[in-house]
Order: sequence, then structure tokens, then C-alpha cells
Amino acid sequence: MTNLNKNYFLIFSVFILMVSNTVYSQNFELYHHDNLVNNDTIFIKGDVNADSLHTYIFQGDTTYYYAYEVDIEIDVKNIYTSTLGVQTKKRHLKIIPNTENYFCWETCYAPYTFESVHAIDIRANEVSTIYSAHYKPKGQLGNTRVAYTFFDEVNPNDSASVIIEYRMDKANSIPENIKSDKRISLAYPNPCQQTLYFNIEKPSSDQYTLIIYDRSGNRVESLVILASSRLIEVDISHLKSGLYLYTIVSENGYISSGKFSKTP
Repeated sequence: MTNLNKNYFLIFSVFILMVSNTVYSQNFELYHHDNLVNNDTIFIKGDVNADSLHTYIFQGDTTYYYAYEVDIEIDVKNIYTSTLGVQTKKRHLKIIPNTENYFCWETCYAPYTFESVHAIDIRANEVSTIYSAHYKPKGQLGNTRVAYTFFDEVNPNDSASVIIEYRMDKANSIPENIKSDKRISLAYPNPCQQTLYFNIEKPSSDQYTLIIYDRSGNRVESLVILASSRLIEVDISHLKSGLYLYTIVSENGYISSGKFSKTP
């Protein structure tokens, strides 16, 4: 090989190395409970015995639904030197039929959505804690595996992934058609940015207490609501973005419970 060819080969090799480092560099770190989980598999166990089939009757219409779901938070850290616009997507590796899974990334996407619509800006060396993955077994036993990837919107090859395996293997039987006390509808719209609404089947002089919890089980709000009209409005604009649980109780005990996502 001549000296000229050697020089060309050296320049080409350096160029390839630079391009390779640029395209495939990983500028993201993924954490679950402060543990680095890049390229790892996280195993989440659930109890399908808790996934009872409920009946919701409102104004003569009957809806059957499964309320139980498993959710997991993934924190995304940008270890690059400047702000990156981060997208996310999911990939089904093993799916149990008739189950559902979805993710929340600023907003909660429908189960049939596999990639986020908008990028989330994460500044250099900062961690975003707004991502959560959700699984609804809907009464089905077995393990579901889903891969979740986070990537730079400008350079999609710059990415980090984690696999979550949802294990629903504790059930012996599933009690069906348990009628829950649903005088008050589930909260809507969900996700919500400013005002939550509840419909009341039969307005009355009853007084209820709405208790809102964060996903760690800490009480963040307790409000007295009156059932004198068919529509209840609750201002949640002051709450931080994220997933919340709620319970509605009357003087006689439990009435309803559910969850909602608060968006920025």
C-alpha cells in the first residue's frame, strides 16, 4: 500500500470512527428507584385476584370494566452537555391477548400509540421524572414484555432502552360481575390539565369528601363536595404533573375511587 493510500485509509478510518461515535453515543441514563437500568429488564409482579370485573351503571347504561392496573416510573437523565429534545416509543416483545398497556410522557397516550407525538426538552445533566408505563391485565394471567426506548429527536440512534416484564401469576380465580357503588362517575377528562369533572347519577343533599393521593400514597388534597347538582367541578391546576389516586367517601362509607393524570 502506497503512502498516499495509507493516508487516505487513515483519514477514512478516523471519519468512520467520528461518525460512529456521533450516531451511536448514548446521552441518556434511565433510572428506576435511583437504580441505573439501561438495557436491563425490570420484573413487576401483579395480583390478578385484585382485577375484578366491575359493573358501572349510569343513567341506565351499563359498562363493564377492569379497574386494576400496574404502573412503573422511569426517570430519564440527559448526560449530554446541552438540552436535548427527547422522544419515547414502546415495542411489544410478548403480549398476553386481551390485555392493554400504555405510557405517559407529558400526556397519557392510548394503548394503540407506540411513539410519542412531541419531544420533551431535558436540559444538560437534568432528570425528567414524568414518565410512567402502565399495564392493565384485564383479568388475564401470564407475563407481558414491553421494551421502552428514549431517543434524541434529532438523532434517533442516540437512545437508551429498558424492558419491563409484567408478571400476573398469582390468581386462582377472578370474581366477576361485582357491582360497585357508582352513584358518582369516574373523573374526566383523563388526563386533565385544570378542571376535573364528576357526574352524579341522582342529585341530592348528600355531602361527600374527595381525597386525592399522589402515587406514593401521600394525601395531597381533601375537599368537601356537594351532590346537589349532576356535575361536580374540581380545580386541580395547582397540583404538580403526574399520576394521582382519589377516593370519594360519604358519611356512610366508601363510594368510588379511581385515578387521573395531571398534565402541565
